[in-house]
Amino acid sequence: MCGIVGMAGKRDDALLAAMMGSIVHRGPDDQGAFQSPAISLAMQRLSIIDLAGGKQPVSDKSGKVVLVFNGEIYNFPELRDRLLACGHVLRGLSDTETLLHAYLEWGWDALPQLNGMFAFAIADFRDGAKLHLVRDHVGIKPLYVCRRQGSLLFASEMKAILCDATVAREIHPASLAAFLRFRYVPGETSLIKGIEKLPAGHLLTWEGGEVRMQRWYTPPRRVVGGRRDLSDGAVEAAFAESLSEAVRRQTIADVPLGCYLSGGLDSAVLAALMVRHQGQVNSFSVGFHSDRDETPQARWSAERIGTRHHEIYCTEKDFSLLERLVWHLDEPIGDAIVIPMYLLAREAKQHVKVVLSGEGADEVLGGYLFHKTVLAAVRAREYVPGFLRKGGIGLLQALPHRLLNRLFSYPASLGVEGKARLVRFAREADSAPVEDLYRRLIYLFEPEEASAIFQPDFLSALAADGAVRGASGGEGSVVERLVHVQYRDWLPDNILMKLDKMTMAASLEGRVPYLDREFIEFSMGIPDHLKIRGWREKVILRRLLGKLGLQELVDRRKMPFFIPVDRFFASETFRGLYAQFREENHLTRFIRPDFMARFSLADCSMMGSKRLIALIILNLWMKVFVPDGAGRSLG
Repeated sequence: MCGIVGMAGKRDDALLAAMMGSIVHRGPDDQGAFQSPAISLAMQRLSIIDLAGGKQPVSDKSGKVVLVFNGEIYNFPELRDRLLACGHVLRGLSDTETLLHAYLEWGWDALPQLNGMFAFAIADFRDGAKLHLVRDHVGIKPLYVCRRQGSLLFASEMKAILCDATVAREIHPASLAAFLRFRYVPGETSLIKGIEKLPAGHLLTWEGGEVRMQRWYTPPRRVVGGRRDLSDGAVEAAFAESLSEAVRRQTIADVPLGCYLSGGLDSAVLAALMVRHQGQVNSFSVGFHSDRDETPQARWSAERIGTRHHEIYCTEKDFSLLERLVWHLDEPIGDAIVIPMYLLAREAKQHVKVVLSGEGADEVLGGYLFHKTVLAAVRAREYVPGFLRKGGIGLLQALPHRLLNRLFSYPASLGVEGKARLVRFAREADSAPVEDLYRRLIYLFEPEEASAIFQPDFLSALAADGAVRGASGGEGSVVERLVHVQYRDWLPDNILMKLDKMTMAASLEGRVPYLDREFIEFSMGIPDHLKIRGWREKVILRRLLGKLGLQELVDRRKMPFFIPVDRFFASETFRGLYAQFREENHLTRFIRPDFMARFSLADCSMMGSKRLIALIILNLWMKVFVPDGAGRSLG
């Protein structure tokens, strides 16, 4: 695990050194660089495998092929054995050297053979000068690029590219509008015009100033192993084996490993399987000293599974970390959950160097409330007469939102806006595509609000720029279409981005067994009724819990990881953040002051609190990265 940076089409050793310095937190154990007139590569290393022999960059014996690598190749021992059988001479025992020789032996046919998380760069001088950049199958590891008049910069974090003072810090209008819709920036663009994200499962090649890009991996459809023809029992047995193997693969390391353990299903299964493979394991949970705190459930799971458990608590004073965490995020993600995520990573780093985490389980197995809601809406329009659906919308509109709160599983109040959102969703459920229904549920601000949100000149720039288009889920069942839409941006640009940036901020490696390539490919073949049945999600995972001796968790209702905003909004630290947001607001360049004036600390409803926190985080991002001119570093 590490961070990588580099350039092609020019040589600037001072810039390369500055880029390395900006991401030293990603790899404080070692560093290395390769420089040439055409291509330069560098890295900061967090040593995980082959601690003594895994130095980077690595090159072939001729010195004409050079590689820097961020991530892990979990099946590298098997690949290494095959390469040795082909006559390759490997000096060490690292996955980095194995990856280089896999490229030398099989070219890009090596990519489908890799099971891991990675972003890597290869400089190949065997026929001219080529730079190749590759990102893993679902975008677990980030990689940013900036193309400039024939040259190219790349880095694991955007702040490294911004070390180049000639890169203009100009806001990309469509990306800003997209952030306000989703709380993150989806797709290839970033908030800085000209800085892009290499999409998951893609290969980019720079040669002679020209850039070409191709997709090397597409998440599979429901074609794996004919599992729709198997009995439920056979699928469940194969599921347990596939997930166990994913955990086994991802416990390969030459340093101590641990796991995150909440009070929920996903992390409990991982912890139980990890103990089976590793023996004694350190587990970590974070709480808030609130009545919605899951630490008692996590403690119960740890005792039952047999982990060495560690608890920490997030308090109102920890909101003072928010500006620094915005710097670590690179791109704003409008979710205060980054604070407890960082605290958890910082605590884990005191005991281990690698943690396994449950990200991806909800996406792969249909575990979110919106999966069930969209599925129920589609079934209603298929089976419920139109007059009954219309009557239901009328009843929903007539009910006070305080009464609806009793039917609403989110800890915060639904609020007036939340109720209005549900009514609009119900009206669209009669005819809108699955993907539009999903987006309607996750919008922070809806597209129809644009004229009320943005300044007139920004609206003009946005019209000229064009909107960030939503992805289609293609063909298949409702659940399958939703999963494929989430693969496009929800996972790499939101869920995985938070995990990568917050663990790396603490120099900790985070691994995600539920997104193991082989496990994903198995899971796409699981019938929908073993994912969602009625109003119960992740059916097949619940059944595995019972077999692991955790029967008490099987019927536990899924709870969101909720920060008690009502208490934190009243704290002195958050009041200071709010005052700063009011007094030092960088968003008025784009957003109407009268619109921002609507938000106050008195609104602790679900939508009100989410919107205010997202705006505060966006304003801090503007302060750090684009404060009316040049940004500033907090590193």
